[in-house]
Amino acid sequence: MNFSKNELLLALSSIGFRVTTLSTILDPMLDPTSTRLSEIKLTCHLQYILYHLGGGLYNITLHPLAKVPGPKLRGAFDFPRYWEIWTGDVATNCKELHDIYGSTVRLAP
Repeated sequence: MNFSKNELLLALSSIGFRVTTLSTILDPMLDPTSTRLSEIKLTCHLQYILYHLGGGLYNITLHPLAKVPGPKLRGAFDFPRYWEIWTGDVATNCKELHDIYGSTVRLAP
């Protein structure tokens, strides 16, 4: 027995199966005014934030260098180091951190 695609879909839908096509799933997601797209964007942003916060928490608690003295923010994230490079204050800040924490200082994750 050979069934055409339409006959098979009709038979499945008549016995209670909900038949959806790919376009019925993707069309609302691709519509910029869709609330579904807004939910997906929000979820992606929250996952991005939670991923980086989780990484920072790992860096200051469970990382092998967690016991090395230094500012916790610098041990958790890279952006303080990038900001110093951008502003040109790397040498000055490193000297200040060595004065505060001693000869061994954790400057980055």
